[in-house]
Amino acid sequence: MKRRLTGYTIVIPLHLSLGYPSDYVDQTALILAKNNVVIFFDFIHPSLWRQTINEIKRVIKQFVQLLRAEVGSKICFRPFSVFPTRNIPFIFKINRFLGLVQFRLFLWLKKKPVIIWGFDPIIENVIGKLGEKLRVYDCIDCLGEDEETKNLKELEKKLFKKIDIVAFNSSVLFQEKLSKNNQIKNKAVVTVCGCAYNLFQTKDNHTIPDDLKNLKGNLVILAGVFDYRLDVNLLNYVIDKNPKLTFIFIGPFLKDVDKDFFALLNKNNVFYLGKKKKEQLSYYYKNSNLGIIPYKTSLNFVKYSNPMKAYEYLASGIPVLSTEIEALKKYPKDIVYTTDNYGDFNRNLKSMLKNWTIQKKMIAQKIAKKNSWENKVAKIEEFIILKIFPL
Repeated sequence: MKRRLTGYTIVIPLHLSLGYPSDYVDQTALILAKNNVVIFFDFIHPSLWRQTINEIKRVIKQFVQLLRAEVGSKICFRPFSVFPTRNIPFIFKINRFLGLVQFRLFLWLKKKPVIIWGFDPIIENVIGKLGEKLRVYDCIDCLGEDEETKNLKELEKKLFKKIDIVAFNSSVLFQEKLSKNNQIKNKAVVTVCGCAYNLFQTKDNHTIPDDLKNLKGNLVILAGVFDYRLDVNLLNYVIDKNPKLTFIFIGPFLKDVDKDFFALLNKNNVFYLGKKKKEQLSYYYKNSNLGIIPYKTSLNFVKYSNPMKAYEYLASGIPVLSTEIEALKKYPKDIVYTTDNYGDFNRNLKSMLKNWTIQKKMIAQKIAKKNSWENKVAKIEEFIILKIFPL
C-alpha cells in the first residue's frame, strides 16, 4: 500500500477561480483532503472595502471554521483588506502582505504542520511566508515560453530555486523544463495527467441529452475553453471536408479566441451547445463517436501540455484525434492519433470513426484509468514521503 500524507494543513494558493479553466485544483484537493485539512488561500483578490463590517464578520467566521476544521475539510480563506482601494499598486501590496499576516496567524493557532501545494509560478509570492514545512509546485503547463505567458518565465525560475518538490504531469514537460532549469533534477517527480475517471463511467448508457436527440450521423466532439490555442484553420478544413459529419462544440469562449471561430458556428454541420457542468459531459462524450483536440502546437504551452480532455474522452470510450501534443504520442495510434498535417488529420478522422471496436474502447478506458487523479496525487505523496519525510 502506498504511503500517504496524513495530518497536515495543506495550503493551495489560488491563482484562478476554482473550477477554471479546468478542475485540476478541485480534484487534487479532493484527494489530499482525505487525510488532511485543505485550505484554498485566495491571496490575490483581497476583499472589497465598501462592506467593511460584513467583511470583518466574514473573516472572523473563516477563522472559526478553520480552527475547527478536521481531516476531510476543504475551506477557502480570503483575507480582509486593511486599507481601502485596490487600484494603487503600493496599497495593493500592503494589503496582500497584511493578508499573509492574517493567514499566518491562523496557521500558528492551528498548530498543524503546513505544506504549500501550488499550480502556478505566482505561488512564489507566498513561499517562505507561512511557516511551511514543505513546498510543492504541481507543474501542469509549459509556462514562460510563449508570448501569452512570457511574464511568468523569470518568476518560475525563482520558484524552482525555492521549491522542495516539483511534480510534472508528463515526462516531456519534465525534460523541457529540465533542459533550462538543471536545479530541478533531484527534486522532480513525473506522474500522470489526472482525470476524473469514475465520473466518466456512467452506468446509464441510454441517456441522451435533449440537445443531441435531433442530431444525425456520427458525432465529433470538441469540449473545453475556446481561446488562442485553437487552430481554427484546421477546424474549418475538416468541417468543410466532412459535411455529413456533425461537429459539436461545448464550452465557453474567451476574448482571445480567433475571430474566425465564430464563422464556424454558422456552418450547417456545426452545433455549439454552450457550457456544461462537468458531471454532464459524460453523457455528451458517450453519445459521440470521436473526440478532437485541434490546438496549435507551434505554442510550447500546447506542445508540452497533457490535456485532461484527452483522458476524459478515453474514459468515455471514444477515440482521440489531436494535433501533435508530445505527451499523447506514446499511445497506440489507433486509440490516440496525433498529427499537424491537415490532410492526415482528416484521413484519420474518417478511419478512426470507421474502425472503432469494443476492444479498442477497453484499451482507451484502461489508459484513462491509469491517469486517474488518485494515481497522480498518490505518486506525488509517495515521492514526498520517501524523499523528504522518510521513516
